[in-house]
Amino acid sequence: MIRRIALAALMAAVAAGTATADWKYLSVGAKLGYAFGKQGGFTWGGEASYIWFRDIDDPPRGIVFDLDGNGRMTKLHTGFEVVSFAGLEAGPTVVFGDDGTRAGLTLTSFAWAVVAMPYYSHTFVPGPDIPEAGVYIKYPIEVERGDPIVLW
Repeated sequence: MIRRIALAALMAAVAAGTATADWKYLSVGAKLGYAFGKQGGFTWGGEASYIWFRDIDDPPRGIVFDLDGNGRMTKLHTGFEVVSFAGLEAGPTVVFGDDGTRAGLTLTSFAWAVVAMPYYSHTFVPGPDIPEAGVYIKYPIEVERGDPIVLW
């Protein structure tokens, strides 16, 4: 029941934010990095983010969907981000690996740039955590102003 309430609150927040936003961007691209630890190694995958803001004084924020892996593990992640010259993002993650399926929370910091954005993320899961560093290669594309996008 709590999960449904949290999901409904998140959906309402996204709908309210995008309904009043003047600028909306969809940014899809690749994620290349290195995960440290037991299931570590070079990781690759993709990320899509939907970002919105009202004007230049309004901090851009958005939602993120991410899928990556390295042969020993696969991570499925969604989160909420706030962006300026640097960005912060947090949200739930499910890790499928050699030692089973684990659910946790990922916190990510990144430096905003138009195409290549370096990042550091830390996934807190039962067992060993997963620290990771790398780069997102994405380019934001403006979505038509005033028309909300249906994400689900």
